[in-house]
Amino acid sequence: MRKRRTAAKLILIVLLASLFFLEQSGMAIASAVISLPEEAWTRIASGGLGDPHTIFIAPAAEFKEKLYFISATKPSSSPAPIWVLEGESFKRAPVPDGFGDPNNFEVYPTVSYKGSLYCGTKNTKGAGQLWKTADGSNWEQVTAKALDNSRYSRCLPLGVQNEKLLIALSGASETEGKFLLSRVISYDEEKFSSASDSGFGTDIHAREISGGCSFEGRVYAIASQRGKDSWGEELPLIPLVWEGGKIWKQVAEPGFGNPANVQAFSMLTDEKRICVGTMNFRSGSEVWSYDGDVWTKVAEGGMGNSANSIASAFPWGDSTVISTSGFNAGESMPEGPAKLFMANSFGEISPFAMDGFGEDENDWIAVSALYRGDFLAGTLNKAKGAQVWKASAPPYDTCYFAEGTTRDNQNDGRFEEWVSVLNPNKTTIELAVTFIAQGEPAPLEKKYLVSPISRLSINVKDEIGKERDVSLAIRGTRPFVAERAVYFDYRSKWRGGHVVEGTPSLEKRWYFAEGTTRDNPKDGTFETWLCILNPSGCPANAKITYMLSDGMEKEAQFVVAPYGRYTRDVNLDLGKDKDFSILVETDVGVVAERSTYFSYRGVLDGGTAAVGTANPSKTHYFAEGSTYPWNQQWITILNPGEKIAQVEVAFQPREAEEKPAVFFVKPKSRYTVEVARYCAPMRDVSAKVSSDIPIVCERAMYLDYQGKCPGGSVSKGLQSPKRRFYFAGSSPGGSPPAWLDEWVCIQNPSADEVADVEMTFVVAEGLLTRYLEVPPGERVTVSVGEIIGANGGASLIIESGTEVAAERSSYFLRQDGFQGVSFSSGMSF
Repeated sequence: MRKRRTAAKLILIVLLASLFFLEQSGMAIASAVISLPEEAWTRIASGGLGDPHTIFIAPAAEFKEKLYFISATKPSSSPAPIWVLEGESFKRAPVPDGFGDPNNFEVYPTVSYKGSLYCGTKNTKGAGQLWKTADGSNWEQVTAKALDNSRYSRCLPLGVQNEKLLIALSGASETEGKFLLSRVISYDEEKFSSASDSGFGTDIHAREISGGCSFEGRVYAIASQRGKDSWGEELPLIPLVWEGGKIWKQVAEPGFGNPANVQAFSMLTDEKRICVGTMNFRSGSEVWSYDGDVWTKVAEGGMGNSANSIASAFPWGDSTVISTSGFNAGESMPEGPAKLFMANSFGEISPFAMDGFGEDENDWIAVSALYRGDFLAGTLNKAKGAQVWKASAPPYDTCYFAEGTTRDNQNDGRFEEWVSVLNPNKTTIELAVTFIAQGEPAPLEKKYLVSPISRLSINVKDEIGKERDVSLAIRGTRPFVAERAVYFDYRSKWRGGHVVEGTPSLEKRWYFAEGTTRDNPKDGTFETWLCILNPSGCPANAKITYMLSDGMEKEAQFVVAPYGRYTRDVNLDLGKDKDFSILVETDVGVVAERSTYFSYRGVLDGGTAAVGTANPSKTHYFAEGSTYPWNQQWITILNPGEKIAQVEVAFQPREAEEKPAVFFVKPKSRYTVEVARYCAPMRDVSAKVSSDIPIVCERAMYLDYQGKCPGGSVSKGLQSPKRRFYFAGSSPGGSPPAWLDEWVCIQNPSADEVADVEMTFVVAEGLLTRYLEVPPGERVTVSVGEIIGANGGASLIIESGTEVAAERSSYFLRQDGFQGVSFSSGMSF
């Protein structure tokens, strides 16, 4: 996925490698619920990556487009190296193993802070050390009196809060018969300050601060307590959050309510949830999830085997990847083989890999990063050295649609809404679809079965009736892909259709680069709406910020009811002839969509819908695009930051004399690029937009395809190339098409690698597979009709050996008179 960043933004990971050097004093398993088969895991490194002394490795943090790993070696054998993954290649960081200290046998490159990556160590003879690098090549030790206490043998960067780096210091052994109490210090690049007192503000005597992550701007961690209860058992763990100064606040009951949960070794976040796995010697490990408001038990009882006494967990959408192993009191290391599970949003848990990836010596599995669209997992292997495994991430098992309507009246016009669901699994899945109608007192839930490797079409009107504005929340017992098609005769004057892919997660921020309320004889008429879905049980306080093209801003505030949908008339907010971008902010996770209906320059009628962008990015890719006379293409750039953005737009394939176009976009403003001014005419063209700071990009196209399909579509950019794309299908049902022309565009942004692409079409008769090559820097356009036959729709799965960008283009004319165009990037991983 990159020269770029991990999915769902950068995943900040603090996996505590000192799990393996500690001082020590019944849930039913469902049948497989994930499309990723157990054998889909591939070993990409073994034998300690060529150094058998490296017995443990875990993905940790992405920095400067490279993935850094925690590693550990056998004490007294050799110092721990820092391993880096760049593309497909593992390399040692250009620094001596253990930073030149033979006693640094664990290294934790875990936190980026003010442009540098910080790495802590565990040292067998002296104090744990803190190192940093600004470029990945040159490292320097951060020294201070606060770090020069040899009794604190472990130095672990936890996270960043209030522009300060928090660092946990812990001892490696007993001192005068007592455990040395852990402490936390803060660092602001100038000085260190104490960030905890002896009781962490709550009378907690912590022998170790483990885990640790930044979530919603605050640092969370787990305190393992010193001492035993009246029964001689260890005291339960305490989840904490930093309150500033020396004070920490307890954010859950001790042990999450179970006193046998005595320790946790990692807190992993995708910036939407925190997941924590526990150590529990009595009844087996548990897994807990935190969304910023409440803790929820994901699993218990060692995932069906109480001998699985330790666990770690990684959030994946609404699902959770869980690793377990055996660990008994008095042992110094886990005893495997480790087990890997996936818990879905229905609470079902299934094996996610063979035990130990098929090797008994893999005593622990650390799944804690996504890189280039793949799950990555490191192992603890004392016998043969650590291993690294990868597997392509499957689709999500949850998705949402904010927009949707079944209105049918003279004033509003007629709308026909369909949802297509692709089941890419080899077994039947069950869907729970919640219809959330605006103004209705309660949602309606219905369940459906989808056969293996097939598509289900749902006519929304048949389920909830006419005259409903409706949002959807869909959960599946296995991962799936969904798209929503809306055909319309808007206000009985503009006909068309648009297709939108489902959104797999809820966010508190949504950006839209494109937006207009123009209404004049030259440009035509545009009517824009904003729809917000709140599928949670608490109200969402929302604020819209309109960033106008003249640099001015306008705000609107409102509340979206629990299990509710809210629709905003943007034209009413802004008036006529305004170009704008949008930021939607809420205090709970929601989904936001923008829909626009138009008569472009008075001659091209249609409509388009798009989901917002949750996280700005430095790169955006558009596989579709052309400069033919019948198509007018624009790229809209929003700079939501505080600095000027230097933006470059490069086109593929590139003409001999064609150079990238460079622009400067002011803070909090938008810029519109007319592609025809910078790209040669009469050609199919893809685009890559690059910026020195994160931006938001959308592409608008207004066209009259073959004189049959007037319309337009607005699509957001793909933030990074991917290896796998899923398209549920754009022809779900209703009046059959009198004419349908579909194309798939595949862009290879690599400068030197050929992309070997496999396309699998899911049709009523079964599967059709085609193979093709996309040369470096080129784009290939595939006619779907030539493969599956004219006027037919199909679901599609694209897999590529290298990273590509892909889009599906659909031009349609139905027998009942609806005609139009839609573009979709599908779901990609």
